[in-house]
Amino acid sequence: MTRHSPQVTGNICRRFFTLPASKQLALTHTAIIVLILRVAVSLFSLQRILQMLRRLSKRKSWRRLHLDDILYASTVVSRRLPFATCLVNGLAGQYLLTRNGYQPTLHIGVKKETDRALAAHAWVTIDQQVVIGMIDDLDTYTPFPGIG
Repeated sequence: MTRHSPQVTGNICRRFFTLPASKQLALTHTAIIVLILRVAVSLFSLQRILQMLRRLSKRKSWRRLHLDDILYASTVVSRRLPFATCLVNGLAGQYLLTRNGYQPTLHIGVKKETDRALAAHAWVTIDQQVVIGMIDDLDTYTPFPGIG
């Protein structure tokens, strides 16, 4: 994990507390979910995690998060937490978006990098627009069918 000096940590905290409450809530939810999913990815199969998230996301949030706040939080958390892989971010984003009434699709794709190596990436779309996990060469990845 990235270590920050006390001054940098203080600046991060000050910025957090100057944000609107909706962004603070989205950041908090996203960070907690990313932490839980990071552990889950190391313990369970992807299929099991997807089943758990589908079941949990059927419950509606008591306080609805706006799309912009979820996307903002996803971007910030993915930059600040080095263990937040594209898969973890995609799973967290799909869960938060679904739980808040949106209809996202999680995509996981692969591409051949060298003769022996494959690269993988996860991203989330809404209405075929990438909202989480956009990268420059996304069109070179072949998505697996029926992920979620």
